[in-house]
Amino acid sequence: MAEALGLEEHELVPALQDAVANPLASITIDSPPCQEVVHDNPDLTKLLPIPTHNEHDSGPYITAGLAITRNPRTGIQNVAIHRLQLSG
Repeated sequence: MAEALGLEEHELVPALQDAVANPLASITIDSPPCQEVVHDNPDLTKLLPIPTHNEHDSGPYITAGLAITRNPRTGIQNVAIHRLQLSG
């Protein structure tokens, strides 16, 4: 991890502690490029390379996909890592 961050091993813990104590401010963008394309009824088999990993699997699945959800009543958002099988 230290190498990936361009640090010496002894610098890693202090750097992580500093990052937690002094987080970067978030930036709100009115028109983010990642939201320019909207798929109303997507065919995931054509949009994403979702493999069937094993001949005994019941279909293709994403091994470790992020499910980003929002409760429509409360507005509370959650992010979780799931094995996501394409079933329809």
